Amino acid sequence: MGLAIDTATPNLDKLKRKLAQKSTINKLYARAVAILFRKHFRKLSGTNKNRFGVKNSFWDRMRNSVRKESTPTVSAVIMDRAVALRKFGGTVNPTGSKRFLTIPIHRDAYGKKAAEFEDSYVITTKRNKKFIAIDGDDGDPKFLYLMTESTQHKPNSAATPDDEAVKAEAFSELTTYLNK
Repeated sequence: MGLAIDTATPNLDKLKRKLAQKSTINKLYARAVAILFRKHFRKLSGTNKNRFGVKNSFWDRMRNSVRKESTPTVSAVIMDRAVALRKFGGTVNPTGSKRFLTIPIHRDAYGKKAAEFEDSYVITTKRNKKFIAIDGDDGDPKFLYLMTESTQHKPNSAATPDDEAVKAEAFSELTTYLNK
């Protein structure tokens, strides 16, 4: 006669209790994926420079905008909507009473508002392109900004971690939780 000892049932009961804690699982998912996004944005921040070779603060701001939220039925990571523009592309138009966007075309203009330049003026070319300029040291116009009615941005799938990385991170967090 043999003796059978059931060691599986207690482990299955423990697993069942943990899986029933949906709020905890969603909180873990949100935390893990938020960390993944912050790391991704930190990596992008280290390599991102503008056309003038100046380190861009965009990805640092996006990293700081990442928040996690969860309920018993939802797990979410929320960030600045500018990330969606980078990821999916789209058109940017001026808002409010503004008629134009100002795109820096000179190193001195980068990171500043056009209004910060005293004695600036608008130059319109024969092709109807508008620029904001100031007088340069040599007396010639120093073009600071291109004025445009909108900008079109191409999609960039590398702006966020890919879906497989997000799934893997969430699954890894769940596995760690269940194995405790």
